This record gives sequence, C-alpha cells and structure tokens, in this order.
Amino acid sequence: MTNTATSDAEIVAKIQQEGWWQGSVIEAGALREVEPSLPEGFDYWVMASQTCNLYNNNLEKISKVEWVGANKVDKSDSRQKGGRNPRLLETMASHPNGEVWLVCNAQERHWGRRANMARITPSMALKNATKAAQSERHKDNFAAWLARAYTRLELSNELGKALDKGKFMAAVDKLIEAHEGDIFGIFIKVADDDDSPPEQVKPPCYVDLKIVLERRGDLAQVNKKLDELFRAEFTTPNGKKTRTQILGDDHGVIVDAQAMPAVRWDATLIEQHMRFNFNDYLSGPDEGGNE
Repeated sequence: MTNTATSDAEIVAKIQQEGWWQGSVIEAGALREVEPSLPEGFDYWVMASQTCNLYNNNLEKISKVEWVGANKVDKSDSRQKGGRNPRLLETMASHPNGEVWLVCNAQERHWGRRANMARITPSMALKNATKAAQSERHKDNFAAWLARAYTRLELSNELGKALDKGKFMAAVDKLIEAHEGDIFGIFIKVADDDDSPPEQVKPPCYVDLKIVLERRGDLAQVNKKLDELFRAEFTTPNGKKTRTQILGDDHGVIVDAQAMPAVRWDATLIEQHMRFNFNDYLSGPDEGGNE
C-alpha cells in the first residue's frame, strides 16, 4: 500500500540511497524490526527481487519484495557452490570489514513490503569479482540459482537411479573436486531410440556430457581427468568393470563425456543441452535430493 505521507518517488529514492539491489544482505534482527513476521532460524536474509523492481516508482504496482534466508558457514562445501544444488547455494558476501560465507536456502522465502526497505540498510552484498572465474561471480550465480529453482533439469527416475547406481554422480563430484575453479558449467543431452522428450527418456539411452570450461588452457587436464574417472575400475559380481562399462552394460546408459572451452559453447549446443543440476536429479513424485 502506498505511503500517503511520503511520495512513492521519495521512498524509492531512499531505497536507492540506502544501497539496496538484488544480492544485498541484511542481518535477520535488523530486518525483523520492520518485518515482524520474518521466519526464525536464519542469520541473514538476501534480497532476491530484481533491482529494477526495487527502484520502480510505483509502490502500488510493486508493493512487495522477496527475501531468501541464509546462514553463515565457516567450512566450504563444493556441492553447494556455483548453483549446482537447486536448493542450497554457498556464496560469499562482502562488506567493508571483510567477507562472509553464506549458505542460502531456496525453500526459505519471505515476502515483505518494499516501502520498508527505506527504513533499513544492508550490512553487506553479494558481488562479482572483477575478471574472475564464474565461481567468483557471486551476484550472477545467486540470480541464476534462483531461476534454476523453477527451471532445473528433469530426468526420469529410472534414468536418475541408473546414473546413481552406475557411479556417474560420483564421477562428476570427483571432477568438481579436482577442477572447481576451471568449470563454467556442466551440461547434458539425453536421448533414446524413440526420440522421447528428455524427461521421459529411460534406459537404454544415451547421455552426452559436456564440461564447459572458463579457459581453453585447462582443456587437456580436464579431459585427462574425465578419461581417468570413466576408465576407473570397480569390482562387480561379474568381475572388474570400468565406470563406463558399468553404466553401459549393467544400467543401459551410454555416456559420452567431453570437456570444451566456453568460446565453443554456441547457441546450437545450448539449445540441445540442459544444465546439469547436482543432488536433485530425480524428478518424479518420489524425488529425493541429497542435501
């Protein structure tokens, strides 16, 4: 509802003066002073609404803004970085006295009155490091992560379970551990002989795995690591088999894994592939993410 004592333009000007934009962070106690219904259990709240909505001069048209709950962490967890986990995001907030690592929780949201932002000041913000790798572009990663909460990859449960049992997920986790800073994104294309929609593809099927890298110079090392991971041998009831053989022979999933530089990641490939999300790869009603 519009504040009749002060014009919309004045309130919005105050919001701008206080330094609010998407990715701004405030301590929970400070936000609760103007938003008494704020949920408990979080150290901080991160502004999720786009900056253009924060600065719109019509408070009736855009009366509310969205917040995402976050907690401070000391120990890094690579599975929650870069937006790969659709529910949890580890990111870094900066303030004049240093930096704070936060884990944002996509399931913890609060809609508050936009006008209230003129009465409070952010304590820090998610920022993009200048000329840094994708993993250091914290504000961009936060925005992209929010979007993927609604657009994340959907695979059939049959394919998701086959990838898990075939040690595909473990291979991708190990690749991330070894080359976290080199990777721009991980994408897959799934297909079967019946040209089914991706969410309906079940084994036997094909998985094209593309590891898109920030820099061309890392290509040889990442491809070498991919080769090691998918050639790694495991003891099975039928003797020793590589990860590729287990996926193909035992679970009907033929995997083609390849790293490529971002400069070759063109529009055609983008249309054919989907960003691969970690943990929540089961898409049916019995979906079970491992947070």
